[in-house]
Amino acid sequence: MAKLSKQQLDYQGAIKMMNKAIELAPDQCEYYVERGHVYLGLEKNKKAYQDFKVAMSIDSMNVEPWIGKSLCHMYNEELDSALMVAHIAYILAESQYEQARAGSLLGEVFLSKHQEVKAFEYFSESLQLDTTNNRGFKKAALIAMGQGDFKQAEVLLLKALTNDSRDLEVLINLAYTYNNLEYYRQSVEYCNMALTFDPAEPLARSNRALAYFQLGETDRALEDINQSIRSDRTNPLAYKCKGEILLAMEEETSKACKCFDKAINLGYDQASESALAALVAVHCPEMLED
Repeated sequence: MAKLSKQQLDYQGAIKMMNKAIELAPDQCEYYVERGHVYLGLEKNKKAYQDFKVAMSIDSMNVEPWIGKSLCHMYNEELDSALMVAHIAYILAESQYEQARAGSLLGEVFLSKHQEVKAFEYFSESLQLDTTNNRGFKKAALIAMGQGDFKQAEVLLLKALTNDSRDLEVLINLAYTYNNLEYYRQSVEYCNMALTFDPAEPLARSNRALAYFQLGETDRALEDINQSIRSDRTNPLAYKCKGEILLAMEEETSKACKCFDKAINLGYDQASESALAALVAVHCPEMLED
């Protein structure tokens, strides 16, 4: 019952039920672990940490309290401690499920430490053991995308989509991936799926706008990108895309440059994005002046 309450985001109800369970059976390690995870959901990390410590005192060979303790350290940005505890969980893991859990946790910690190669190794190992771990698939796909390996990202995201066909994050990242692979029709298809679930989703709109633009459907692209910006004025991708669309229209260069400038100010990394850097250099040289 506590798990059901937790899934329904009734964290306080779950706490009450776990308190009762612990009162009736104070020597049950799993009760403290379960309550610890609920406390993490409530962002009460200190209480969660105490519960995981109690669970470890009851059964120090149980992997789950170590995983919970590592998560506490990670959420507190104590990444070296999180890594050390995660390694202990990894060593203690015996079953395939435990190995998958501990491996995925190591992937999370290494990713938090910006060690993407190590993170990808552990996510990949974990996903071979547990093909239902959508969070792992999505994290590994993001690493692949960041490294420019969009074919690998496609494989991972399609596996995640098999597990949950309504996952908006997966649908949007597939659309982004297909845009980068220049499979624009597929990108439109996945954007349409995402917009079926959330018609106002700005990232789906901006990705579809980019695909429409590449397919030569400028009017539809401009309509989508304007709606995306109205929904979220902090999305640098949308401004970069709008700038490209405006460049394709006569006498819109100055407006396009303003969009590129906005994209960069919002965090779009011009240095690592050769396409945007080239557009700025050719059409907006004044932006390069000190």
